[in-house]
Amino acid sequence: MKKFISGFIVGVLMFAGTVVFADSVGLIGKKVTGIFIIEQNGEKVADAVIIDGSAYAPVRAVAKASGTPLTVEGKRIVMGNYASTNASNDGIPKEVAISRTKLEIESVKKKIMNVQGGIRLYETDVLPRSEEAYKNSIGTREEAGRKQWLDDRKGEYEQYKKDLVDQEAQLKELEAQLSELEK
Repeated sequence: MKKFISGFIVGVLMFAGTVVFADSVGLIGKKVTGIFIIEQNGEKVADAVIIDGSAYAPVRAVAKASGTPLTVEGKRIVMGNYASTNASNDGIPKEVAISRTKLEIESVKKKIMNVQGGIRLYETDVLPRSEEAYKNSIGTREEAGRKQWLDDRKGEYEQYKKDLVDQEAQLKELEAQLSELEK
């Protein structure tokens, strides 16, 4: 009898643990109550399953249909950056494409401001102090290290200037896209 009771208790604990684990995982073990077809412009994109009143669809298929870039990073799926590909995609409503392009323009403008701030910092503080430290170290054992430090800072400064040119070009491209969309 003791074996039966201890076996029963072990069995209950095992099954209770399984139920708790399955519940914490989310949709595992849930019943599919229906299937919907996702369409875009009259063409089937994918099937969505209905579980507990919510529709679940393949992310890659939906992202592709909406023109949204998608990447997988480890256990994360990242839908992101509405770059220029979305603005010209005929499957996206014009208002959405305009809104996305305006958001991208604002993002690029913020990046430009950050890069300009970095350039000013290098011009007014980092480079002058690095040059002064190098000049003061000439003829000492620190000279080579200070020279390398100065050269590295000059390289970073040049990279900031290249980044600024790239961001400004991207801004012009986005503004041209917006102008075209607003016609």
